[in-house]
Amino acid sequence: MVDGVTVSLGSLITTPFLLLAALRAVVSVRAAAVGRQAKSQAKIYQVDLEHANKVLSMQDDKVELVELQEVVEVVITAKLMTKVVTVASATITAAAL
Repeated sequence: MVDGVTVSLGSLITTPFLLLAALRAVVSVRAAAVGRQAKSQAKIYQVDLEHANKVLSMQDDKVELVELQEVVEVVITAKLMTKVVTVASATITAAAL
């Protein structure tokens, strides 16, 4: 059954080409229906997410400073690790020669 229409593929299809065309039509109809449903749900959820983000942004001033400090610490740690790996790599290469 495709959108209220019952289709008996066996009685309509006589060649592989017609079978392929019929299957593409069924898939196309299904994809269009799913796409419409997904878009309508996205609109509903987008409104809710925007409201939640606005409310949270009003309360996150202190949290943002803490998160920024954590990001700075992670970047500094990553830079130090990169330097250590670079020096160790150079030492191993020199020792191999």
